[in-house]
Amino acid sequence: MKLFIYDEKHQAINGEMDLSITERKKIQEILDFLDRNRITNRYKRLVIAKGYEKKWVEGEPEIVFCY
Repeated sequence: MKLFIYDEKHQAINGEMDLSITERKKIQEILDFLDRNRITNRYKRLVIAKGYEKKWVEGEPEIVFCY
């Protein structure tokens, strides 16, 4: 699994990092905390996924994550 910095507004991946199982569990707790406190938003957020695919829908880019 990897941690991605995802910019939904621009449909872009701004960074990624490989995670171990232990890291993934702790980071998921942190992500939940950030979401509960409205630190992240729909334009820039952190996503834990196996990978992603960039698709084009009606000429516009769209990022689809693989979980």
